[in-house]
Amino acid sequence: MKSKEDILNTLKTFKESFDGKYAVMIPLVEIDGELHVIFEERSHKLSFQPGEVCFPGGKIEEGESPRDAAIREFMEELYPEVLVAISSDSATESAGLGATSDTIKGFNEYLDILCQLSPLPGPTGAYVYPFVCLVKKFNGGFSSDEVERIITYPISYFIENEPSCYPMERKVIPPDDFPIELVTGGKSTYNWHGQKYDMWIYKDTSPVIWGFTGRLLHAFIEIIKT
Repeated sequence: MKSKEDILNTLKTFKESFDGKYAVMIPLVEIDGELHVIFEERSHKLSFQPGEVCFPGGKIEEGESPRDAAIREFMEELYPEVLVAISSDSATESAGLGATSDTIKGFNEYLDILCQLSPLPGPTGAYVYPFVCLVKKFNGGFSSDEVERIITYPISYFIENEPSCYPMERKVIPPDDFPIELVTGGKSTYNWHGQKYDMWIYKDTSPVIWGFTGRLLHAFIEIIKT
């Protein structure tokens, strides 16, 4: 059995695990003197959500912080040739591991991190850590393995064109062997509470922006409007 001292030391040295979690980047770029948001249309060859609009992002790899993962995914999807060059020069890439701090430093001339937004649950329920960056060297390139095309909209468009809001709910479906009578004091039924959230859809964009990207974009624009 663990001693009191062991328990306290474990709690004092605890660090959040990012295993199974994700990070995304909201990239901003100046075009004709106005800030635009950069979106990706997912490759039509992908098995998961092909053709949908998203931000650069992906799973946080072993040894990465959410911030570093967001930067790496941004570079992988929008600057794949730069990522390969910097990673090769730094000799930092290892199988199964994310980019190290030395590699991340090499990306500084391509983007500035502006802020981190509050984490949101993604489509699978795993938490997603969003960051916002200003792109300094936008060339319109992308990885054709993951991205079909790049789309930009000025921030002013989303301020002037409100999305449609649809209340959604995720229902709780317990397994057949759940001990319902044990947790309810003998009752055979229970009023389960579903998870309620708003789905924001930008109907006039092409493709339509919705789902997790729509929710994150709406949260971001609300910050801009305050």
